[in-house]
Amino acid sequence: KAVAGQPPGLATPPLRPSEPSMARYAPPRRVQDLHTRDELIEAAFQACDQDGDGRLSSKEMRVFAGVVGFEGDDASWAAEFASLLHESGTKPSDGVHLSLFVTLVNDMSDDGCYCTDDELRKLLGMFEASRRSCISRVFAALARRRKELDETDFQSFVDSLGHAQGRQADELFAACRTPAAGVTEDAFARLLDGQVFGDFFCTHAALEAVGYRLSSGTNGVRGQW
Repeated sequence: KAVAGQPPGLATPPLRPSEPSMARYAPPRRVQDLHTRDELIEAAFQACDQDGDGRLSSKEMRVFAGVVGFEGDDASWAAEFASLLHESGTKPSDGVHLSLFVTLVNDMSDDGCYCTDDELRKLLGMFEASRRSCISRVFAALARRRKELDETDFQSFVDSLGHAQGRQADELFAACRTPAAGVTEDAFARLLDGQVFGDFFCTHAALEAVGYRLSSGTNGVRGQW
């Protein structure tokens, strides 16, 4: 679901069953904790890679391009994306891997896609805000106007996610709940951001997919999305 002011492509459609729901990266760090250009570039790549497959598709790369000034339509972007990949011998269908992304972001020539540190921070800030909004909407769909999630809500979340890296709903719930109470939105966000279990981090695409599944009434839960 798009948010006003976002470049085209920032909203992500539901995952297909074959697509990954858990990222292959370490949990993302906050923008204010990134101090070097290398850290900013790697974090920007990870943020753009919303399905966590280790490469940026044309759609994922377009979000980045919008931040650095691209304003063309879909056809113009398709041509621009192919041009960016041409020199490296990469096919558009293969996407942009991290090393190529680093090269493009540092290339000040017409063949590159140079991005300043400030632009990288702007991009990361946009993704942080978009992700937080998505988490809030998933929480609201599960909570149904309650302030905390219970164990049944967590089971609905895991069912909608499809898999949870081998972890069960009761394990996730127990790790996040407050004593003798449920799970708050802040605790839920920490779980999804990989701050509770290092091997459990939900991609943006997975969160969007969960939201759509919940809104469609799958697993007996129906919420707004």
